[in-house]
Amino acid sequence: LLDAVDKYGAKKWNKIAQELPNRNGHHARLRYYNYLRFSRDDARRPFTEAEDEAILRFAAQSDFHEWSKLAKEFNRGDNSVKNRYFLLRRREMKRREAEKNAEALRCQLAKKTCSSLDRVSIMALIN
Repeated sequence: LLDAVDKYGAKKWNKIAQELPNRNGHHARLRYYNYLRFSRDDARRPFTEAEDEAILRFAAQSDFHEWSKLAKEFNRGDNSVKNRYFLLRRREMKRREAEKNAEALRCQLAKKTCSSLDRVSIMALIN
């Protein structure tokens, strides 16, 4: 697709689609604009901590339907920014769940009488 866009430009989608199996002009245009229009290096570069913080701030302050505004600032696709947000959110939920489980285990240890060896080994696991 990228070679065809280089050859014909990002306007002649039906002509570009003729070089792609099982694609029409609409499919080719959507694929290009949603994923491939950024340089190959930019699409693969990892998100920075500053970008992650900006994504979380943006999501807390605005409507979820405006990913393209933030994506333009990062020179990334709006789909990749949206996907990154949901990944960060999932990680945060897992971290909170792990903390909650560790706290519950600490409470259980405080209530039960375990041998000192068991208590030491369990505390080493959760800390």
